[in-house]
Amino acid sequence: MKKVVPKKGIGLEIEVGTGRFAQPLGVAFEIDPSKKMLEIAKKRGIKTFVGKRENLPLGDNEFDYVLIVIVICFVKNPERVISEARRVLKNNRKLIIGIVDKDSHLGKFYQQKKEATIYIL
Repeated sequence: MKKVVPKKGIGLEIEVGTGRFAQPLGVAFEIDPSKKMLEIAKKRGIKTFVGKRENLPLGDNEFDYVLIVIVICFVKNPERVISEARRVLKNNRKLIIGIVDKDSHLGKFYQQKKEATIYIL
């Protein structure tokens, strides 16, 4: 991810969890529905928002890049998530999506988890 995440600009990670990826990548803002996860992210110095990926509580054209890591694989409506990410991006900026291939070792692991009821890739 370090190769594709811009070194400059204001970034947002969608469904950040604890900020495990965002902190070392220098992503300033995160959104997640779990207040508990966001508390950990805050301790890592990340500004957080409680919200859902399909309906971001943010304004249009606010970010230079948006990061969606290992999320698209598990959503019912990936088009909606991508549309929301594009809405909060400034014009012609970067949308970075990290996926797990369903046939990879990690993909197979996720498919066996009970909460992984959707895996589209």
